[in-house]
This record gives sequence, C-alpha cells and structure tokens, in this order.
Amino acid sequence: MPNPIRTDGSNRFARDSIAVRYPSIIDETIHGGSDLPSAAVRELARLRDELTTGAPLRLFEPPAPDYDVWVQRFARYARDAWLDTEWFFGDHLFYRRILQAVRWWETGTDPYAMAKEAEYLSPRLAELMREVGGFSQSDPSDRLSVLLLHSLWGNRVDLSNRETARLGIGDPSERDSRLLLDDREAVIRRLGDTRGEVSIVTDNAGTELAMDLVLADALIALQHTAVYLHVKMHPTYVSDATSEDVRAMIALFRSGSTGRESVGLGDRLRGALREGRLRLAPDLYWNLPYWLAELPPRIAQLFERSVLVILKGDANYRRLVRDTDWPPGAPLAEAVSLWRPTAELSRLPPILALRSLKSDPLAGISPERADRLDRSDPQWRTNGRYGIAQLHRSGA
Repeated sequence: MPNPIRTDGSNRFARDSIAVRYPSIIDETIHGGSDLPSAAVRELARLRDELTTGAPLRLFEPPAPDYDVWVQRFARYARDAWLDTEWFFGDHLFYRRILQAVRWWETGTDPYAMAKEAEYLSPRLAELMREVGGFSQSDPSDRLSVLLLHSLWGNRVDLSNRETARLGIGDPSERDSRLLLDDREAVIRRLGDTRGEVSIVTDNAGTELAMDLVLADALIALQHTAVYLHVKMHPTYVSDATSEDVRAMIALFRSGSTGRESVGLGDRLRGALREGRLRLAPDLYWNLPYWLAELPPRIAQLFERSVLVILKGDANYRRLVRDTDWPPGAPLAEAVSLWRPTAELSRLPPILALRSLKSDPLAGISPERADRLDRSDPQWRTNGRYGIAQLHRSGA
C-alpha cells in the first residue's frame, strides 16, 4: 500500500512548496496591505524561518476552538520537521499557523482579504461572466456540460499558486483538449435521470467560486431542488472559499460590477439562498488534515441524500486518494476503496472530481498516456495546464 507524499525530497513539488512557495506566501501576506499588527508580523516571520530552515513542526497555542482537535492529530507528527513530514498534514498546519498568527478567531482578520478583493474585481472575471451569460438559452445538457468545464478550469485561479492562476480559465479551443479524463456525459445522464440535491465541495473564492455559483444556478433550475455548497469554516489556502466569500460574490453579482448579465444571476442566487434552495454548509472538517475516509456523519448525511457530489480542486482530490502518488494504471476505485472502511464511502452517491492538476496524485490514467505526457511535458502533473472531470461511482 503506497504511502502519502512527504516533504523529505522524495516528491519535488511538495519539497519546493514548503521551502519556497510557502515562504513567498508569508511575504505576500505580510506586505499585502492587510495592515497587520507587529505581533502578527513577528509570528509570521518566525514561521517563515521555521520553513526555510526545516525546523521541527510546532503547534499553535490556545485560545482556539479547534485546539483539542489539532492536538490529537498533531500527536502522530510531533517528531516530524517541516522538511520531513506528510505533505497533507504540513500543508494544513502551515495555513492554520498563519490564521493563528493574525488571531482570526479573535479579530476576524482575513490575512488574504486584499488578494481576494483584487481577484473579485479583475477584468478576467467580468469577461467570463459575459461568456457564461451567453449560454443561458442553450440546450440544458449542452449548457451543463460547458458549465462543468468552466467550473473545472476555474480551479486554475488559485491564489496560493500564482503560476497556475496566471493561466486563467484558458482559451476555449484548449479546454476540451487539455482534459485527461472526461466523465461529464455520464454525470449529465445521471442528473437528467435522477432528481435530487447536489453537493458541491468548493475550493477557491474569486473566479472559481463565480463559476461554481453559475453551475449551482443551472443545477437548481434543472433539479428543482437544493444545491449545497460545502465551504471552509475559516480562511485558508489563501483563496479557499468561506460562507462570507459566497455572500460577497452574490452581492458582487447583484451590484453589476461583473457585468449587467450577472445582476439577474445574483438576484436568483440571493432568492435561492433565502428560500433554502441554495444552502451553505461551512464545516471545520474541510480545514483539517483529514482524509475523505474520515468524513464525519454530519457531512456524510448530506452527501448520502445527494444524487451527486462534486469535489472541487487539488486539496480535495488529495483528500479523496490519501495524497498518494498512485502509479499509472491504478484505478480510482482502488485508490479510494483502500480507505473505505472508516467512512463507509460505499454508501455515498457518485463523486465527480473537477480539478486542474496542481499536485502529483492522480489515479485512473493509463500508463501509455502518462508516459507520453512525461516525455512531452515533465511538469504536467503540477503546472495546472491539464485537468480532469473524473467520476467515482461509490461501491465500484
């Protein structure tokens, strides 16, 4: 049974994230215009030094409502260092340390607020909203297929990874050709044949969240029922969406700042939120270094009554397959089934993973195609240029 990716140099991207990318995120947070107090700046600088020197992992201190949960999880990594630990755990601890440095639970200071606001007002977002507005009269199946694709490529715009964020949603002529796995047709058939709730586990605020909300609007119209948006309880991963980000995006639509085509969308979403057809499901679980096999019953119950779960982004895919670099040819069902006993994932509905590839874990790709990609683009697993719309049928 393969082990989760580590930061010890056995995986280059994980190592570079700890040693290079995360210190840069700290510098951007300090100088990002958030007007942080000197104590927060000192604590962030201390964290940056720990990362670059590979110091031992250190847990934050209370007050913190999630402290006991973190203490329990931290116990198995207490002897690890930043440059020799499981990346999934170190990843989450890094962002939680940033949140503690700014004392978010006390002050409400979002350390990434300026970066998010700049993304909300980007011309790119207004252009995309005009583009998706043109699909409103399309055949429902065709429209759903396109909106799933927009939701997928919106995942590139991840403010924790500036290189992929610069790619934007990409040229329309490349969106299909860059898909390595595409199960949209099976998903659309299911949504057409089975009415019911849909759960979307969100990833980034900004462009990606806008595309998710356009998709949610279409699903509400198609399903005549509720769409649940599962969001983070607190800011993390720079641009990951919280309930506040969803409300801010709906307000932005209604203001017309993203184009007059968005005003009606914003009004419909606000109405759906008020009437319970659009539901927000913030949960601390999504902020913690837990695998999907450790899904708590409160979320599993929401998933079980959904006809489809849409799992957005890299971190959630890593959560699904235990952040393991699976060898080409390993089927997704195998990667997931190894962890099933804990959460009884077989009871869940089909899960559609929508992501642009920004980390190594990937199950279900053929060895032949992986070999061709290795030769033509050695960084294909991490550079965000490729994506998947991959369906996992629970019980398979």
